[in-house]
Amino acid sequence: MVFKGIVEYASINTTYEQAEGGLESSHTCDLLEPGARRRTLPFDWGLECGASLLPRSLGGLLLPTAGKRVGYQTPPLLGHLRPSRYGGLSPPPLPLMVADALKHQCVGGSLCPGVGVQTAAMANQEINRREEFLKTQQGFRKNAYKIIDEMNGWSNNTAGSTHLVDEILHSILFLGKINKTPFSPNEIFSSDDILQALMEKYPRPFQFYLTQLPRRSPFSCVLDMIVLRENPENEEQIKQSLRELISDLAPQFLVSSIICISQKSNTDQSSKRYYGVSMSTNGPNPGKIVIGASCLNNWDEYVSGAVMTYYPNNNEKKAYFDGTIEVPGNIRCESFSLSRDEQMSPCKSCHNLFGLNTEETKKWAYGNCAEPESLSNLLKNEEEVKNGTTVHDRSAENRQRAEEEVRQDLQAVLRMIHFNTWSGEFYNPESE
Repeated sequence: MVFKGIVEYASINTTYEQAEGGLESSHTCDLLEPGARRRTLPFDWGLECGASLLPRSLGGLLLPTAGKRVGYQTPPLLGHLRPSRYGGLSPPPLPLMVADALKHQCVGGSLCPGVGVQTAAMANQEINRREEFLKTQQGFRKNAYKIIDEMNGWSNNTAGSTHLVDEILHSILFLGKINKTPFSPNEIFSSDDILQALMEKYPRPFQFYLTQLPRRSPFSCVLDMIVLRENPENEEQIKQSLRELISDLAPQFLVSSIICISQKSNTDQSSKRYYGVSMSTNGPNPGKIVIGASCLNNWDEYVSGAVMTYYPNNNEKKAYFDGTIEVPGNIRCESFSLSRDEQMSPCKSCHNLFGLNTEETKKWAYGNCAEPESLSNLLKNEEEVKNGTTVHDRSAENRQRAEEEVRQDLQAVLRMIHFNTWSGEFYNPESE
């Protein structure tokens, strides 16, 4: 819709009450009193015309307004407002709480002069589309809360694990900030008491999630916690524990789909196992950010060099740098689905990066798979494997140039999504 011209408005008073399923809303409409203060906000507002007319942003935050009365300004209404279709997540999201009347400018609709039913129908369709999209994004909030709650509970009886809770908190808070529908810490946690307790126990994630990037995606912390609890040799129990957790989570958000296990020998099953999971990010920008951060501040130098050969352009190698490697042919590097309980062949991308044998032709984004993390852990800890690995380009100058390109691309992606507060640093969790 095009908005211009000024119309008279009514004040919508919305009351929010805490209910079993979340927040419930009720609405009453009053005429705007003459001389009441009005304010214009620079946001794109969608209007649901007809019997229901509710303002909302394109991707704002849910209002923490339980038990409070909030006034909005909108064109005159005919009849009563019906409740929002958000169910337990009423009200519709707004970028901030508005405690006074708002001045809105619009051209018509059935409630404004000059526009007919067709515009109202189009507005309704757009509102429905946005509302359905926002519903799909609630999986992030639900998974974030469940994963953090589970990790915090595990850490209470797992020695040497609190740094994993610290790290996953930071990673999830950062990803919540850059999610298509952003989620603040207040929105992730259902209780102020829970939020306050976490902030007191783990203050640094809340202090740095707006200025430092996570070194890896959240599910890597979950993996480390479960390996610590189950012991690395108990491979089947580790996979089963991950599957049980995933079965209780919404798909896509903060969840890895693949686990990889590497050993220095494919015949000696008593050798130590090193685990990795695929990136638990949703969407191209979060994935690109975390892969770039892992290259610069997490993975073994051989693995990061291989990934940087293609990153950020996944379609071709860099002309000046070939950091791809060939790991020894006698190591074990096997991947398994965490949803279907079956072994997975390495994709074509992992063949290009690490020389892994495969007949698979499918390519995933370089660095997205579980193999980079698993092989990185293997190379960091098994000197014999690292010494037997072939590196195609060992030029320090070329590598430095590749690293600088990764950093520049990170900055460009962050600017594109309007995350302008990165200090250039990566988050290191507080050790115990």
